[in-house]
Amino acid sequence: MFYYWAFGLSIYSEIEFPELYPTSEVSFPDVNILFGPVPSEINVGNGFKSDYLSIGQKSFLLHVKDVASYFVDEGSRITISIIEDAPLNEVRLFCLSNAFAALLHQRELIPLHAAGFLFEEKVVMLMGSSGAGKSTTLAAMMKKGYAPFSDDICVPIKNGTGDWTAYSSYPMLKYWEETLNKFDIPESAKKVRLRSDLNKYGVFFHDKFICDPHKIKMLILLEEDPHAGAVSIKKITGIDAFVRLQAEAYRREYLEYESMTPSHFRVLSSMANELPVFSLTRPSKKESHDEVVGIIESIL
Repeated sequence: MFYYWAFGLSIYSEIEFPELYPTSEVSFPDVNILFGPVPSEINVGNGFKSDYLSIGQKSFLLHVKDVASYFVDEGSRITISIIEDAPLNEVRLFCLSNAFAALLHQRELIPLHAAGFLFEEKVVMLMGSSGAGKSTTLAAMMKKGYAPFSDDICVPIKNGTGDWTAYSSYPMLKYWEETLNKFDIPESAKKVRLRSDLNKYGVFFHDKFICDPHKIKMLILLEEDPHAGAVSIKKITGIDAFVRLQAEAYRREYLEYESMTPSHFRVLSSMANELPVFSLTRPSKKESHDEVVGIIESIL
């Protein structure tokens, strides 16, 4: 039996997750990760169904070839049926990404696809599509001495005093081999390969992991532009900020098969109106992380 903390939730698991932050035993955990048979199919109502993915209002079933099947229900339980001889690191990877994304959506929380670092004990969230430079920018900020908060998922929650806060996901940074080499990250970081077919590695930071929610200072949306000659930044507001934040909901495709609930709309609309949101554009295919760091520091 193993107990962990991730995404702002207490977790009980029947197998060990080295990626997660261990805690003492909890009598009534928010999430139970169990191993055993999963349903062959689920009733999705007005949701979505295909050969490998089924999404209902409070149920989710995913089949990953040669890895495992994942059944998530009621925002509180993940059941995993492992394929024989499947690599356990890949079994855990799909649990921590796809299955937990579905679980958070079921709990009417919106995981945002965002890396984050701390500035004066507040979270600066770095967002953007895959390849926009979130991990590279986070690595560059860490090299400047900023503490990491989260690698690629943050869970925003408004606290009782009306402040927007964020929970981190779990204490592992995920780097492509190119980023490891660019920032002289030790060769020992290559011990944890995320998938056998990818040159992407996990670097743990359990000793610096923060379980408590921290106030959000600002949101920075990273973009590449092949026509840009230099790094630039501008503040965005209103509907533009809302649409851009909506696009950064992690596994947002899991929401598209049901209408976006009023709670999801309120969260994104409130964040867009109440938090500083910036769009940072950098040239494509050009080394510019020093310029990016300089511009981010100028608005901090």
